[in-house]
Amino acid sequence: MGAFGLMAMGMSLSPIYATGLDKSSPAVVGQVSFLIGSVRSKSASGVEGELSRGSSIRVGDQLTTEAGGHVHILFVDGARISLRPLSRLTIEDYAQGAGKKAEAAIRFRLDEGVVRSMTGSWGEAARERFRLNTPLAAIGIKGTDFVVKADPNRTLASVVTGAIVLAPMDSVCRGTLGACDNGRALVLSEAMRGQMVELQKGQSNPVLIPAFDLMSRHDGGANKTTLLRSDKNLSSSSETAASDPEGAAGDPASQNVTLGASAVTTASNLVNKDTLIWVRFPWVQRITGDDFVQTFEAANRAGLQSIIGNGGYALYRDAGGNPVFKPNTTSAQFQLHHSLASLYSPATFSNHPVDVTGGTLAVNFVNNTFNTSLNLASPMIGITQVAAQGVISNTGAFSSTSGNASVAGGFNRNATQAGYLFEKSVPQGAISGVTLWGR
Repeated sequence: MGAFGLMAMGMSLSPIYATGLDKSSPAVVGQVSFLIGSVRSKSASGVEGELSRGSSIRVGDQLTTEAGGHVHILFVDGARISLRPLSRLTIEDYAQGAGKKAEAAIRFRLDEGVVRSMTGSWGEAARERFRLNTPLAAIGIKGTDFVVKADPNRTLASVVTGAIVLAPMDSVCRGTLGACDNGRALVLSEAMRGQMVELQKGQSNPVLIPAFDLMSRHDGGANKTTLLRSDKNLSSSSETAASDPEGAAGDPASQNVTLGASAVTTASNLVNKDTLIWVRFPWVQRITGDDFVQTFEAANRAGLQSIIGNGGYALYRDAGGNPVFKPNTTSAQFQLHHSLASLYSPATFSNHPVDVTGGTLAVNFVNNTFNTSLNLASPMIGITQVAAQGVISNTGAFSSTSGNASVAGGFNRNATQAGYLFEKSVPQGAISGVTLWGR
């Protein structure tokens, strides 16, 4: 997932432990680490309440997000889930195996909505005992960061890292844990770029379909330009940085970061239809070198529209609609003006900075194609390169169709600026980043 996903949300949390508990109550297995809007909890005994940051999460709790509600849960083993608006998730089991008399058991039930799940140490140690159920499907893992969208008529799932096994829910799968072996399961792995798995009510088997962004507010479709492993804009006005308890302002680690003037640009100064703007979502910690990035709150107030995003950063342009894309030339060579990149290591659940030392972006607006490269370097990966080629839509959005990395982005209205997200798999993990170009 890289530096800009769930594992790099700028969280500054104290460890949580399931110790010293009332023996009559289910074990505390997690806590709310981030929350926007209204999120309610109903315990196994029927006690209901409103969640807030720091609230304890116990086995049996059912979590419900209202419109505009969004919650992140950090579990005792380091696992994380992100529950999107209008979703309902129940933590049915969450236990670590300890000896012959206690088996590991992790089981979630997503009745409706969207959840992103990142496996922790317990799940990694006992992948055969992890399950996420929906009304239609049973989902097991092979060490994974994945996204599921569900309702009574359809289940969709995409993989960020690792792999999942999705099978139709039946008597073989019901009441079990792990991947369900009913002869109708389908495996989806991170290597299957551009694809996701779908199971509709009445279908006997899940199928692969072109991937789109499950974390966005709307479904999109096959003609929607997206970057696999993306998380689009939170367009509700209630989901602003002002509501963020864990943004840069509240994170002591970020207090010493010196930001450029563009990081505090007012909303009125953002309204420029010929300017591309990178936006940082509230949960992402400010880092050195991101002074070209604006806050989500400022872009939201200005009414800007997102082109592409990945859960941490999004590319915005064009206040108030979708103006016609009119390049002022037939071809162009762009210069790299700004960039950020990071390596996510799944072995250690950690992120490491990566330097972008240069790059090229050549565009042919007659054929609607592009070719780009980036030079990357860090102590962990040495020297490597991103190389991608792809197509441009009639709205000025673009995405890769070949190369050694996934690329998706867009141009401003007159194609004097460009920006894109990229992600490349390497033996040490996944490198991801954002770029801003001009000419």
